[in-house]
Formats: sequence, structure tokens, C-alpha cells
Amino acid sequence: MSSFNLLEEPSPQCASSKAAGNAAFASKDFDDAITHFTDAITHFSSSSISNDPYLSVLYNNRATAFSAIKKHGRAINDAKSAIKYDNTFIKPYFRLSSSLLEISNFSSALTHAKLGLEIDPNHVPLLKVQRAAILAEKNKKISANTKAATDAKSIKPKQPLSMPSLYDDKNLKHGSARAIIAQLKSELTSGKINATHNSFKGIFSKLMNPSTFQQTIFPGLSVEAQKTAPKSLHELLNNETYEEEMAARGIPDARKKAEDVLQAVKRKGAANNQFMDAATEATLWPQIMQEAIAHQVISVVNRVHKRAHSAQGINAAVRTAICLAVDLNLSGSINKGEYENIELSEAMVAKAKGVLPNCSSTNNKKGEDEDSDCSSDGSVVQQLPHSSILGLLVIPNLGDSRMASLNDGTDDSLHIGSGFFTCDDFIGDFDFFGPAISKDCERLVSGKRLAQIPVLKKPKPQGKPQGKPQGKPQGKPDNNENENEKLLGDDDESILGGGFGKIAWVEEKELQAQYATVSEVIRNLKQLPLELNSLATDELEAENGRIAKVDSAESARELMLLKLSKVMGNSTSVTFMGRGDRQPLRLDSSGEEDDVGHAVTCLYFVSVPEDIKGGELKLVNVSDRTERIIEPKTDRLVVWRSKDVENERMVVEGGEGGIFAVNLWFHGCITTIEAVHQAVSNIARASAEAEAEAAVLQQPNKTNI
Repeated sequence: MSSFNLLEEPSPQCASSKAAGNAAFASKDFDDAITHFTDAITHFSSSSISNDPYLSVLYNNRATAFSAIKKHGRAINDAKSAIKYDNTFIKPYFRLSSSLLEISNFSSALTHAKLGLEIDPNHVPLLKVQRAAILAEKNKKISANTKAATDAKSIKPKQPLSMPSLYDDKNLKHGSARAIIAQLKSELTSGKINATHNSFKGIFSKLMNPSTFQQTIFPGLSVEAQKTAPKSLHELLNNETYEEEMAARGIPDARKKAEDVLQAVKRKGAANNQFMDAATEATLWPQIMQEAIAHQVISVVNRVHKRAHSAQGINAAVRTAICLAVDLNLSGSINKGEYENIELSEAMVAKAKGVLPNCSSTNNKKGEDEDSDCSSDGSVVQQLPHSSILGLLVIPNLGDSRMASLNDGTDDSLHIGSGFFTCDDFIGDFDFFGPAISKDCERLVSGKRLAQIPVLKKPKPQGKPQGKPQGKPQGKPDNNENENEKLLGDDDESILGGGFGKIAWVEEKELQAQYATVSEVIRNLKQLPLELNSLATDELEAENGRIAKVDSAESARELMLLKLSKVMGNSTSVTFMGRGDRQPLRLDSSGEEDDVGHAVTCLYFVSVPEDIKGGELKLVNVSDRTERIIEPKTDRLVVWRSKDVENERMVVEGGEGGIFAVNLWFHGCITTIEAVHQAVSNIARASAEAEAEAAVLQQPNKTNI
């Protein structure tokens, strides 16, 4: 370790970049944090200062940020650099050993954990890593010994060994995930493996066909995006990100689900006195495994893409929450002083406001500002009834009397307290615009711009809902469901399936030239975040006024807060559902790992033939399981809270043509005052501490690492 002079200080630029990196990390803006820490390292390296422990901290901070976005290789390199510059600093030992553990390098993880524990034998995080590495290494040896014993029994004496085939029963059942991927890539390269091996003619055959690969893996991908996306299974598996996810989860999950299928087939045969012999199993197993792997490839791609958008969604949620805190500070009447104003720096507020939809009264030479969500005079475009915002903001379960009071005299389409609202005649004048929009929709299908949504689970038989929904919790599913529908479990990754319709991920400008009317519809829908923000702000002011006039015992909040960001990329799709198509019940934003952070979902019915049967939208409020059935209707808009309302597109039972719709997902947050105050206070506190640290570092004759 190099010596350093306590009187030597890092440059102000270095200290400032380090503080900015700490603040970005506290806000979970990990990419920004990496950029700032890199700047700090660059500034430090360009100076004449030799303060190695300070440089060690910078490398460890960047390693931690890399680890947060699962770039473990980069995290390992930075942690090693941190140890090189200060081998008494314990944090990089933890970062290095935990990252090695993440990539399954258990022996190295254990080695570095032990080195760190020599510095501090009671360091709890390192002790946990050490225990995890010991256990993982032990399990690895047991698995290896079991496989060696199994392989030894299958080898005949004096018979030359050959490379195991992907179709070798024991290789697929007991081989490691990476070995199976390596063998799969090898046989794809040699041409030994192809769709003709699999008699199922399912998803795997589509992945092996160059003309259907991208449509199956990335349905509805734009022409521009198709140029850079993987064009074959071999190319996809050679992508490090996809390969890592396949090794970690894809292959193990495929093996488990394939085993479940095989056992289900055996049980079904045994029930009819038909028993599977070893030869039949050996023939059937590779085909089942092959198809299961194909389904896992699709699941892996979905997870990787969700993870990529997750950071973007978190960033939008954090910044819109800060903007809500600004609104609360300005409102001056927050629960009668229960919460104090949140101290926010000007820089933090300015950065947060950059994510909001804008409203500029300054127009360019073409007339309207292309980046503005406002009308030409700078005002917010009004497309919704003012009271519609109550459908999103009113807290569910306020009490029967109060809910009845809120709903008294309102339009039945508002569904106050349910977490959604509907708006008919959204565009208006559809007698005039409708025919042109319908023709553009038909050309989208005939021009093959829309791709079939891959089906990974067979939908349960379903008929048209009878009568009005009762709003009661739904019972448990029938345990006597068809055996084929649960061959691979009850998740969304089964081998058998029906139709989910067609989809195209689009941007407004992409459609302008050929599908102008659909482009205009999307343009109108993209103005909704600004309008919803404005309506929510009005309701906050109105509620503050109501609370100020009543006794404290009656001053409970009845509305949630809403703030949406600009519409982000990959958030708009056009869908088509024809006879037999449906989409299963789902929650657009679950709050779980890899959640993309949607706050509000919009579904706009662009074109619905008059004779269509079925295709209803079912919405279920997760708080009380009440459900509403909404008929598909041309020019009808439905908007709901993504985290609180499940949605299902019911089966289209008949009619000419099908249902065209546009889906948009808006990022931001819909939450309570308590949640905003707590979250933003924590962010502001972390930012203030980082700024204070930077200020100390810039003082002469002091060092703070």
C-alpha cells in the first residue's frame, strides 16, 4: 500500500464528483453514480496527490454501483483495484467476495472473504458471505460427485468416450446449466441440432426458423430495432447478458418444468394402463427439454428487458416523488402541520423537474412545439372530464357512507374509489375520423407490422360473462382442471397455449408517414400525463382547503397524490385481438424484482366492429377483489392504477375482423403523503450528507475518507 500525506487533498473537482456519485447512488440512479465516480477517479489520477486510501474508496464506491446493476465483472475489477490501493479497507473485500459469489465462483469468494475477516473477524456481512460460499462450494462438490458416479456407471469398459449430445438423457437431466448451453451452442454451430428433431412443432421450431425468430422473441419490434437485435438463437446465446441469465435461471427452470411434463405424461398414461418404457422416455425427454428451453429463452429475454427498464422506472418514480414534495411544500396546508417542509436543494429540484411532461408557450416556426404536451397558446390540452381524476385518486374503502357521498350525482363511468375511470368519445367526431382510422388499422395487420404474441400457457376455457359482476372475491380455481393445462405448473411458462393476439411496439413519429390517423391518436394519448398531473394538483389544493375547514378528527386524507413523467420509449403498443384471442389476468406493476415501475395504464379502443362478441376488459381491484367488466367500444378510453388494479382481456368469441387498441404505460408515482414525505426526506438527507462531505473535503489541511 502506498503511503500518503495527510496534508494532501483531492482536487475540488474530485470531491464534488464523489459527492455527486454518493447522491446519485442514494437516489438509486446507479448509472449516474458510476459516471460521477469515474469522473472522480479521473480527476484524482490527473492530480499529483498520492492519497491511496481515498482512491481506494472511489474504486469501492464504483464497484458497489456496478454490483447494483448486476455488472459483477466490472464490480470485481474495481474491488480488486480498491484493495490494491488500501489493503486494510474492509469494504472492498466484501464487495469482491459477494460479487464472486454472484457469478458462482465460490472458492474465490471464500478466499477473499477470509482475507477480509483477517482485518475484522466480526464483520457481519463478510461472515454471511463466508457461510454462503462454504455451503455453495459444498453443494457443488456433492453435485459433481453424484454426476461423476452416475457417468461412471454408464460408461462401458474400453469404449472410447465421445462428446455428450444434447439429446443424451443423462447429460440433459444431470449436466450443469453452462455445460448444456455450451453443448447447445456447439450443435447450433455445427447444424446438428435443428427444428426437425422436435415433433412438437412448437416454440422451438419458430426459434430455429430465421424468418420467425425475431417475431417470436421480440414480437412487434420496429424495423429499426430489428437491425440490432439478435437474429438467431445462436446469436442470442452468444450475448453475455442473455447467456448469464439462461445459466442462472433459464436452464434450471427448463429442466424442472420438463421433468414435470414428463411425469404428468406418465401419470396420464398410467391412468389408462399405458406405462412408458425406458426407450420411449429416452426418445421423448430430449424433445420435451428442447421445447422447455425454447420457452425459457422467451422468459429470459422478457426478464432481461424488464431489468433494463426497471432502473428507468425507478428513476422516474424518485424524481416525480421529489416533484410531489415540492407541491406539498408549496401547498402550505399539509395535514395541519403534521409534516414539516422537506429541505430540497435547487439542483435536486431542477433535475427532478426535467422528467416531467413540459408545457411551453413558445412555439417553433412550424406552429406547435414538438416537445410540448400543450396547445398552441401554452395551456394544458383538456381531453378528460375534470372529475375523472377521482377514479384514480380516491383511496379505496373509505367507508360506505363517505363513498356513497363521493359517488352521489357523478357519472357512473368514474367508478370513484375503484382505481380506474373510463372516458367515452375520447377523440370525438368518430363518424368522420373512424373510417380512416379503421383503414390504417387494417393496413397495420396486412402489412405484417403486428406480430403474434407468443403464448406460453394454454388459457383456460372461458365464456362470455353472464350478468353484472357482484364485486365479491373470486373463489379458488377448480382443482379438476384439464391435466394438459397444468403440465408445467400454474405460472405463465407452460408449453401448450392458445392465442393472445398480435402486437407492435410503436412510436408516434414512426407511424406518421404511413399510418397518420393512428399516429394522431397516439399523440393525443401522450398528452394525458400532463393533463392528469394538472388535475391531480387541482384536487390536492381542493383537499387542502377542505381539511383546513374541518375539525382535526374529520381531516383524514381521502385522495392519493399523483405525478407522472414524460412518456418513455417502449411504452406504447398497438394490439389486435381476433376470434379466440384473449389475454390473461395480470398486474402491470407488481412491485417485485425487475418491476418496470408503471404508475398508470391506459387502454384505448381504436376500432371495435359492431358485431364483435366478447373481448371485454375485466378490472379487479387488488384491495377488495371487486371486479368490473367493461365492454369494448370504439373511441373508449380506460385508465387505471398499474399497481392496484389487475386487468384481463376476455376471449373474443366472434364477429368480423377484430379489436384494435392502443396501450400506453406511464411512469411516475401514485402514492400517499406519508410515503412521499418519508421517501423524499431520506433522499434529501442522503444528498445533504453527501454535499456536507464534499464541503469538508474541500477545506484545507483536512482529509475525510
